[in-house]
Amino acid sequence: PSASAKFAINDSTDLQVGYSRTIRRPEVNVLAGVWSVNDATLTVTAPNPGLEPEISDNLSIRLAKYFEPVGLVAVNYFHNSVQGLFQTEEMTAEEFGYTGSEYAGYTFRTTRTADGDAIQIEGYELEFNHSFDYLPGPWRGLTLRGSYTHTKPETPIAGSAEDFATFAVAYRNGPLRLNLNSAWTGEKLNSVSSGSFIEPRTSVDLSGSFALRPNWSLFFSLRNLLDEPTRIVLPGVETSNGAIPDHAGDYREYGRSGTLGLRAVF
Repeated sequence: PSASAKFAINDSTDLQVGYSRTIRRPEVNVLAGVWSVNDATLTVTAPNPGLEPEISDNLSIRLAKYFEPVGLVAVNYFHNSVQGLFQTEEMTAEEFGYTGSEYAGYTFRTTRTADGDAIQIEGYELEFNHSFDYLPGPWRGLTLRGSYTHTKPETPIAGSAEDFATFAVAYRNGPLRLNLNSAWTGEKLNSVSSGSFIEPRTSVDLSGSFALRPNWSLFFSLRNLLDEPTRIVLPGVETSNGAIPDHAGDYREYGRSGTLGLRAVF
């Protein structure tokens, strides 16, 4: 079920309040199948047939101010109460319960349900969108948009960053379309069991197209322009020989990639 109401404060300002209850079921490959073994990265991905659906009660409040000709600034607040939250975790073979020898030194990755009562998650988002249609010449095809989201869960959630920001530049002029998209992800938990975390990361992608004639266009896409890797850090521990500080646990290099093609629409 869901319900929402919108109130017009004035001609350019709206207040919207909404509630919904949602059910999210695990994907088939998370529930069933065989182990997926990657000998290059020494990882084993295992399904979990015991997963139950995730149920969430969601409240949202949005205040938006609109500008002419095209633009807005908005503040969003949300509160979610999630029962049976899915979390993908990484753990050692021993933590996973594997007693064999073949994969004893591998990292096991599986999806589990968070224990205990419903987890409370609240946060807010700031967003803006502005089109420069009033500028002269080719500048009138320029649009800027961005957002910042802060999420505060009651307990840490693997794979979810508390801070996330985006900024994008879009341009269109005649047959030309260009989009520059960037995203900054703050530090986030990688595994509940090990306490490992992923360092902040910035990604920048560029895409565009050029219409050659009706229904025909050239397109391209360039990904990870900054060549940003993913760094997973293990927390420091106390040993009999002294303290070991936070240290690198995994380093994943993706490199830059691109696509160029011709699109036809019939």
